[in-house]
Amino acid sequence: MSTAELPSVLTKAMESLDFVQWDRFAAARVSITTYGWIPRRDDRSDFVTLTWKRRNNALSYVTSSATYTELIAKRLYGKVAGNHSPCQRVEAVVPETFPNCVRLEP
Repeated sequence: MSTAELPSVLTKAMESLDFVQWDRFAAARVSITTYGWIPRRDDRSDFVTLTWKRRNNALSYVTSSATYTELIAKRLYGKVAGNHSPCQRVEAVVPETFPNCVRLEP
């Protein structure tokens, strides 16, 4: 699948989030998920995913950005869809011996 084949509801949603730098997408039988980054002032980035479901043409999103979550909801749905769900670090919930985990230096 090429980007020319992405459904218009998904590409329009991506275009409406003009502060996101879109990076990749993954297509499955039942959905397509796009992945992008929101640059931050601290030279890091927050992530955004948009998922489009083939069955009902529905769009959903997940973001690590508490700053942009309301704006994303307003642009996608025309209203705020709820409270931001804080992104949590995997390293905080797995044992120190867990081998494949990104660990930030204290």
